[in-house]
Amino acid sequence: MKRIKAAGKLLILIGLISVTPRRIFTPNGDGVNDTISIRVQASGSNLRGRIFSLTGRIVAELAFQPPDTLSWNGLDIDGSPAPKGIYIYQIDAGTEKLRGTVVLAR
Repeated sequence: MKRIKAAGKLLILIGLISVTPRRIFTPNGDGVNDTISIRVQASGSNLRGRIFSLTGRIVAELAFQPPDTLSWNGLDIDGSPAPKGIYIYQIDAGTEKLRGTVVLAR
């Protein structure tokens, strides 16, 4: 991650450090791979993360765990278990965005 100054403005860059477990998680309450944790490198603590369906519908907000991790437990915005499938995560740090996919298996 680097900070770049362009035209008098400070640009924030964001980078992925790790996704644990490696993109597939099984939120079934057995204590193994029940959440997906996405660790990022970004300046400041102004991180926001969301989970989207493949059709672009917002499924959930990622929980922020300072200083650099966002996580999802497989529940949707209403607190119901999200269906198995492929989901897109998006992490915002200022004007920068980081996207990737995760698989929820049940």
